Amino acid sequence: MIVLQAVADGRLGGGTTHVLQLIEALQDALPVEVHLLSQAGSPALAEAGERGAVCHGLDFFASRLDPRLWLRIRALLGDLRPALVHAHGARAGLPLSFAVRGVPFLYSVHGYHFIGKPPLVRHLAIAAERRCSARADLTVFVSRHDRDLAARSGILKACRRHKVIPNGVDPAGLPGAVGSHDGRRLAFLGRFSAEKNPLLALEVLDRVRADGYRLRMIGDGPLVEAVRRRATELGLADRVELVGARPRMQALQDLSECDALVVPSLWEGMPMAPLEAMAIGVPVVASAVGGLTEAIEHGRTGLLIASPDPASYADAVRALEQTETRARLVTAARRVFEERYAWPFTRQIYLDLYRSALGIG
Repeated sequence: MIVLQAVADGRLGGGTTHVLQLIEALQDALPVEVHLLSQAGSPALAEAGERGAVCHGLDFFASRLDPRLWLRIRALLGDLRPALVHAHGARAGLPLSFAVRGVPFLYSVHGYHFIGKPPLVRHLAIAAERRCSARADLTVFVSRHDRDLAARSGILKACRRHKVIPNGVDPAGLPGAVGSHDGRRLAFLGRFSAEKNPLLALEVLDRVRADGYRLRMIGDGPLVEAVRRRATELGLADRVELVGARPRMQALQDLSECDALVVPSLWEGMPMAPLEAMAIGVPVVASAVGGLTEAIEHGRTGLLIASPDPASYADAVRALEQTETRARLVTAARRVFEERYAWPFTRQIYLDLYRSALGIG
């Protein structure tokens, strides 16, 4: 019995981490053969192959509407005859929505990306999301925020069924927070893209430079050179450490050596980095957007900033210098992580879902 997972963007990051965890859980717990369809040559395919999945690479980024992609996917499904297909994100979900026939089709929304887009692009993206959810037997949202956004955008009424399942982080093998020698190293962990807003992290650093702070930026993406230029313009080049994209455990080791994670995103679904920081014991200063407001309670499990104001972030960073405040936030955050976002909890929800869809008792 074959289960096909599909994620177009197989770069290192939260979405890839989630899919790899899901592949491993299915192989360990169910009598299935797991296949992964992703961008040719991507890290997701390399890691999934190491975990025993059968891998298939296609080019998802030449064009969303490339009929050759759809035909290749249809041919692949004809050869594999999977018992279930699970697409993650619309770039994979849209072509699969035209190709999947006669088997359960699950579609996971890992944050909507039409927020902040020009009107025509936003309209087309919402139409694509409606198509994915209309064809799926079940649409999975990683946050209540995404479900509510789907309702406001007219997507939810297209869903046959839907369920909110938060992202989960596997606590096995995670490093513990050690911090820096002086308590003055901030971290940014994520894709260098518009929605993650890495340039704001530099503006925050600029506000606290007089206090001796430095910034470690972990990740890659289209805004790397813009970040590099802005750091030079602000005279911060010697305080900013750009380490690039890392394998997950190395990235988390890098994070554990920092004293706070800054998450200045403009919009989010349910990002993995703050959940990982909560698990490790690194306090989080984040924008009050999307699923971040569900994972983090301001003043109890982290600090939320209501607007993209560097001065407000800087004030929050300085508040973490108080040992009692810091310890209280870290302790409460770890407790919430263990109760809601630890992978064993989420894993069981997915396994029950798959057993039901596949008719496995």
